[in-house]
Amino acid sequence: MKTENTIVRDLVRSYNKTVFIEYSSAKAGQHFMTVMQTVDGKRRVIGRIYREYDKENKKMTYTARDWAGAPIFQDIKDLPTLKKQFIEHGKNLTLTLPKDPNKVIEKEEEERETEINEIRERNADREQELGMER
Repeated sequence: MKTENTIVRDLVRSYNKTVFIEYSSAKAGQHFMTVMQTVDGKRRVIGRIYREYDKENKKMTYTARDWAGAPIFQDIKDLPTLKKQFIEHGKNLTLTLPKDPNKVIEKEEEERETEINEIRERNADREQELGMER
């Protein structure tokens, strides 16, 4: 039978869990591993790992990027050490995530929509000045 402390400890572990999702087929320039961290009960992408074959040294090199695509852990080239760094610094990486990524996308779409409407209005005004009809 689990004690109350054990149950709480298990819950805390599951909320601070770092998950690595590896893809079996990744073309050149694509990431082959996604790193996720549990934030507010949801899994959020905190980074991606890319791999390239180094012909000179005849081995794979790995690079890590955060959720926005900025390089992180630049001095590390091997996979186990990269994974360890993601596990150790996952909590800090989650602090850089936007609170609600869907709202960020919605704002960008709204801004683009207003730009399109302004362009349409300018074109309509220009057509009226020239006396053109549709």
